[in-house]
Amino acid sequence: WATLLADDVPGRVAAEAPVLLVHGDQDRNVPVATSATLLDRLCRAGQVAERRVVPDADHVTAAVPAYDQALTWFTRLPATPPVSSCA
Repeated sequence: WATLLADDVPGRVAAEAPVLLVHGDQDRNVPVATSATLLDRLCRAGQVAERRVVPDADHVTAAVPAYDQALTWFTRLPATPPVSSCA
């Protein structure tokens, strides 16, 4: 199991589909820096990824804005290409 857990690191390989990350800036369960780290890893793998940070939202209160943003984001695909947060 230790090997499987060590190998289970998201963002090592780019997927065909774009990725949207939405994170509350006041999240104390999963620090907002975690999504920044994941975005960096995804970008280095060549993934098209967009990261959005919801102001004044924690782990729970970010859920509704994240759902709304994700629904809009998914509905636009594939007609509108996703915006990449990769530099």
